[in-house]
Amino acid sequence: MGFRPIRGRGRYVKIGDSERILTSRYRLADHGGWPPAAGKEPLATDGNPFQRMPIPMIEVITYCGLTCQSCPIYLATRQENKKEQARMRAEIVEVCKERYGINYKLDDITDCDGCRTEDGRLFSPSKNCAIRKCAREKELENCAYCTEYACGKLETFFSTETTAKTRLEAIRSRFL
Repeated sequence: MGFRPIRGRGRYVKIGDSERILTSRYRLADHGGWPPAAGKEPLATDGNPFQRMPIPMIEVITYCGLTCQSCPIYLATRQENKKEQARMRAEIVEVCKERYGINYKLDDITDCDGCRTEDGRLFSPSKNCAIRKCAREKELENCAYCTEYACGKLETFFSTETTAKTRLEAIRSRFL
C-alpha cells in the first residue's frame, strides 16, 4: 500500500525511514482520492486506512537555485481557475517589469512545468536561459555541483535572487 506512481511516472525516494514517490501527481492508496478537498492537506495511508499522515512537500530546486513551488509562473500553470490564472499572469507581467526591467506581454507568460523538465511545458524565456543551458550540457542536478561554481552567470543572477544563492550554498556545504 502507500504511494504509487500514476501511469508509471515518478521514482521512489527515501525520506526518513519510509519510501515516498517523487512525482507531480499522487494517487492515494485505495482509501483516499486526489485531489484533496479545497483547503485540505493531502493525506496518504501507510498501509492502514485509518492512520493518515500529511504528504511531505518535496522541494524541486532548479539549476540556478530557485524552487518551482515558489515560482509564480509554475503556480499559475497549476491554477485550475482560469480567471485566477489570468490574474496571476497579469501580476507576473507587472513584477517582471518592476523587479527586472523586463517588459513581457501577457502572452509571453506561458505554462511551465519547471526548467528541469525534459518533455514538459517550459516558460518561453527559460528555453534560452544561459544557466539552464550550461547545467544541462554538464549534466548537473543544479549549479551547486559545478566545479566552476559560482560563475559570472550565477553571480549576476544572485544579485537579484539572494535566496537562490543561499539555497545553492547550503547544498554545497552538505554534499561537497
